[in-house]
Parts: sequence; structure tokens; C-alpha cells
Amino acid sequence: MNIRRIANRAVASTTGGRASLRQRIVGVARRRSPGAADDFCTTITRLQQRSLVAVHGVVDAGTSAEFREAITDSLNFSSLPVTIDLTDAEFVDAGAVRFLADEWHRAAIRGINVEMMLNVTLDRPLGQR
Repeated sequence: MNIRRIANRAVASTTGGRASLRQRIVGVARRRSPGAADDFCTTITRLQQRSLVAVHGVVDAGTSAEFREAITDSLNFSSLPVTIDLTDAEFVDAGAVRFLADEWHRAAIRGINVEMMLNVTLDRPLGQR
């Protein structure tokens, strides 16, 4: 894993309903799956107060090893909170969802706060049939 040190700050725009983020970036690691489609990658950003794992593309049998490694590395790196950003994930298979649930449980036992960012489209409001 290559980690690049960056001295400046991360700034995300507030467009599209996303909140602004201003924190000092400690390091960034980006991984691409060699056998997977070109559009799959994971990016781990180490901030001073948390780790951010961003997943882009399809998480399935061909990419699950890289997905699992990124999540496990972030949770084992420190006891800081971890945010898993799945807003750019096109598809997450059942095995990956099960892995996330197991890792979430293990993190809770260790006292690590895990947050998820999802991009979900519902056919109708929750509670309506």
C-alpha cells in the first residue's frame, strides 16, 4: 500500500446536498483491483480524527478481496472512527454486506465508531407499501 503525505486540507463542496469537510489529511492510499473492471477502486484517507474508506464501482466476487482488505486495514490501523463511503459503489453483493456487518460488530466490541454513507433510491417512502 502506498501512502502519500499531504500537507494541505481536504475541502468538499456543499453542492448536491453534501456537507463541507475541512480536516487535515494525514495520508491517502488508493488501490485498484488488477483483475477487476477499471472502474473499481478503494481509497483510504487518513484524517486526524478519523479514517475514510471510499469505494468506487462494483463489489462482487472479483473485487471482494480488495474491498475486505481496505476495510480491515482501516479498522486495524487505529481506534479512531471509520467512515465507509459507499455512495459511489454501483453494487455491493451479499457476501460484502455480511462482511461489513461482521466488521461493524467487531469494531463495536473494540470501541471503534463506524459510520456508513449510502446512496439509496427508494421506490416509495419508508413505511408505505
